[in-house]
Amino acid sequence: MTPKGNLAFVLQHMENQRAGAISDAKGSGHTVSIKIPEAAKHYLYKAILMRYLPTNQTTRSIKTDHLATEI
Repeated sequence: MTPKGNLAFVLQHMENQRAGAISDAKGSGHTVSIKIPEAAKHYLYKAILMRYLPTNQTTRSIKTDHLATEI
């Protein structure tokens, strides 16, 4: 979400501070690195990263069979 509007992309890889691949961001106090699509970089001023969930799905009922697994 940015002041210029929303931009959707599939996050395919995250790394912890030791450059190790991780599958989830634990939350407050944890730092992860992600690669931003080149075309998206001009949108980043005052942006926040949010997870998009399909209708009728919550973070407590996530089904992972539809998620991208390529790294």
